[in-house]
Amino acid sequence: MELSSGAARDVLEAMQGRPAWDTVCVVPTGNERFPFMNISWHAEYGHEIQCFETPESNSEFLVTDQVLSSPEVYVELGGQTQELWPRQLFVPLELALEALRFFLETGRENQDLRWVPISGFPRRTVRPRRKELKP
Repeated sequence: MELSSGAARDVLEAMQGRPAWDTVCVVPTGNERFPFMNISWHAEYGHEIQCFETPESNSEFLVTDQVLSSPEVYVELGGQTQELWPRQLFVPLELALEALRFFLETGRENQDLRWVPISGFPRRTVRPRRKELKP
């Protein structure tokens, strides 16, 4: 489905009725793989916005503040690992909307907003990945 910046609010609001593990991947029209933005919803905390601008770039997360708290919000990664992440990685609708609209128009992160690289925030593993059983 083609998505315009005008439909950004509808997408974000629709996500609020989906389970937290559902992620929407947004790719601007005409691009095959990059840039892309992953968006998920965590009912008690807000939207999680992760952006990859190029294959070489590190992913970055939209944050409400550059000062990050201790890990406290439960996140499941691909059904394998559970972690706790800082509360600031979950943003309110209006902030998510600003980031998504800019991304749809430009294919880039809005540098007027705050972003933190995936390696730049504290997190704690709650349950490690399951080890594969060997025959």
